Amino acid sequence: MPVVIALGAVLMTLLGGWTAQRVTDRRHLILGLAGGLMLGVVGLDLLPEALEAAGNEVFGVPTALLCFVLGFLAAHVLERLLAVRKAAHGLDPDERVPQVGLTAATAMVGHSVMDGVAIGAAFQVG
Repeated sequence: MPVVIALGAVLMTLLGGWTAQRVTDRRHLILGLAGGLMLGVVGLDLLPEALEAAGNEVFGVPTALLCFVLGFLAAHVLERLLAVRKAAHGLDPDERVPQVGLTAATAMVGHSVMDGVAIGAAFQVG
């Protein structure tokens, strides 16, 4: 069963990448929809469950909530640093920077690896 679920995750990732490559003029709409769906799942399903399962608190705040906020802030800071780097090179907003694409691809690979680890850990826990 874990292999079937992992295969489903791989296929959905490939389908998402293929869709992003094929739909060029309305890519912003698809990315907005995907982002909204992800935030909805996190906010309405995953975060409440994590808050319920987390027993530890730091200064009265659940550890899961602190991890959520710190992860968001880390991603925001990284994105801002890349944007500042792009602006520092004096490039137009529409001009591409290879380092930004390489960093985004590396982040996507790392994210997918963590998805695989999470799927495996979830099946180990039961």
